[in-house]
Amino acid sequence: MERWLLFGAVLAFGAGCAAPGYEGQLQSWVGRTNAELVNAWGEPGDVIVDQAGRSVFVYATVRTETSGGTRMSTTDPITGQPINVSKPSRVQTFWCKTSFTLGEDETVVAYDYDGNDCQKR
Repeated sequence: MERWLLFGAVLAFGAGCAAPGYEGQLQSWVGRTNAELVNAWGEPGDVIVDQAGRSVFVYATVRTETSGGTRMSTTDPITGQPINVSKPSRVQTFWCKTSFTLGEDETVVAYDYDGNDCQKR
């Protein structure tokens, strides 16, 4: 029984320490200054004030990718000249919005992110 309790404690401790990928990168900013954040991430796209009166630095990225598609030749109905027309079959939008909340001492106290393209920088 003691062995299982020890195993469970070690597993829980290890899970708490492991913060892979984007989540881990953001967690590493907690406790660091806003100057360090701006130096690494650049000027935020927006700075808002939350309900508690704290500054929130907001960074957002948006990109689109077009894949596939068809190309066909036709005749311009007005000029009678041949023209090529392309139609993409798929356009995808990728985005990520990351926010860092600053405490009274201007250090990062919290973070949040949302999107389908949040990746380590």
